[in-house]
Amino acid sequence: MMMRRRKFLNKLAITAVSGAGALSLAAALGEILPPETQRYSLLKLGHVDDYPLNDFSFIPEKKLYLQRTRTHLRALSGVCTHLGCTISKSENGFQCPCHGSQYDKLGRPLSGPASRELDQFRIELSSQGEIIVNLSELVNDDYSLI
Repeated sequence: MMMRRRKFLNKLAITAVSGAGALSLAAALGEILPPETQRYSLLKLGHVDDYPLNDFSFIPEKKLYLQRTRTHLRALSGVCTHLGCTISKSENGFQCPCHGSQYDKLGRPLSGPASRELDQFRIELSSQGEIIVNLSELVNDDYSLI
């Protein structure tokens, strides 16, 4: 039995509206819930002196930025808090290539659709001076090591 045109168009419209609603819900949840990151583990990143002073180093396999200055060591997520795109360094901090969110060097949002800060993870130094990032423990932007 063939489906009539009107019935087909009604089903098509219902499917399109349902799909649009699902996408809107996913976008809204992306703003509320933190994106999935590779947490619940300790990440060993080598010795402090392996990282350049006064710069951010990107660890691509963990989507993580490590910042080392004379006064602090900081680990920031490289995942945009808007919809989970991988961010890149910019002149004033970081930016998301997907939707244009901009963050300062501490991971605070400056502009764009992202409304919350980049995740920042706890850092410890082993007795041998090796950097250990705790991906299961978030800290606020005034936390730094050294």
